[in-house]
Amino acid sequence: MGGEEKTLTVLHDVRESSKHPFFDMITHAFDIAVLELATKVVYTDNIRPICIVWDRSWKRYIDSIQILSGPVRGKPENENDGGNRILDIRRQPPEWCHNYMGTFRENTSSSMICAGDTKSNLCNADSSSPLGAMVVHKKIQRYVQIGIATMNQRCNMPSIYTDVLSHMDFILRAWRYYSKGHSSSESSSAKKSPTNQK
Repeated sequence: MGGEEKTLTVLHDVRESSKHPFFDMITHAFDIAVLELATKVVYTDNIRPICIVWDRSWKRYIDSIQILSGPVRGKPENENDGGNRILDIRRQPPEWCHNYMGTFRENTSSSMICAGDTKSNLCNADSSSPLGAMVVHKKIQRYVQIGIATMNQRCNMPSIYTDVLSHMDFILRAWRYYSKGHSSSESSSAKKSPTNQK
């Protein structure tokens, strides 16, 4: 567990957003979206880009990483605490999240991650937080985002994360689409296309 620190929050308007066309609010399947910000992000000591894996051939290796880590905001017993902590979060079998929350289904569990236990987990305020791990790429160790926090009904139970690599086709398609400067009306049409997803 890392130490707590106070950080400055910087707000950015969103110019465009692309939600996954198959998002299911009940099961939280395909709970991912790509946002285009209206202004550029200025990097600082506390605001930096995060790496994601684009190559799906890494899937077996990424899935084998059992100890992940991610930030949580504040403490469960004090919702007003603004301190940030980094927790080690253990990957769990999908059945754990199904038993506790009943949201995993056979056809969606491969694109979702069940992680956490009574000692390390996220709380409701941590939705959309990154889950990741240190990996070595070209002899350089990097922190890579593996999941996105999506749901937890109780702070002392496993949590559900969206598996980023499983949605890479959607992420790349949205990124390429926005990089060409398409309008929001065109984006709505594109979101209806079936797929194979900050």
